[in-house]
Amino acid sequence: MTMNVLRCAPAAMLLALSSCGDTASGPDYLAYGNLAAEIGASSAQHSATMSLATAEACPGEMTRYAGEMQPMVARMLQMSVDMDACMLEMGHTDQADMKATCEQMSSELEQHLAVGCTGSDPAAEASRHAGAMGQMAQHEADRAGTMGGMMAGGGMMGNACRK
Repeated sequence: MTMNVLRCAPAAMLLALSSCGDTASGPDYLAYGNLAAEIGASSAQHSATMSLATAEACPGEMTRYAGEMQPMVARMLQMSVDMDACMLEMGHTDQADMKATCEQMSSELEQHLAVGCTGSDPAAEASRHAGAMGQMAQHEADRAGTMGGMMAGGGMMGNACRK
């Protein structure tokens, strides 16, 4: 009986490690955190620009912002799947919420793009939007930092999704 358990242990360890995406690379938590910072900075810059924008300049700023922000949010959403998988692999089910937050970011962005220039105060809308995006981006950056800290700890948990 003990021999069978010992023979199965290496296979079980490989299976556990492989469930966290590509074990040779794993999720790039540093790039994820940097992307979150870029999203926060971009939404803050958009708010600052909108605070000075005329009604005529608003559509152009919204187009510029959409072109900058939509690819970043889409990339973060794509990366969030592996980030959540690794959090789950490491036993942190309560922190595997990155995809859900990215989906909220995407919805917030689309809502802002739809109404950003239509209300009576586009600057106030841009400020509200920047606050919401900044909060969600900070949450994602915090999760990336947490993951980095766990992965730097070494041991089996630290190697589960190591970059």
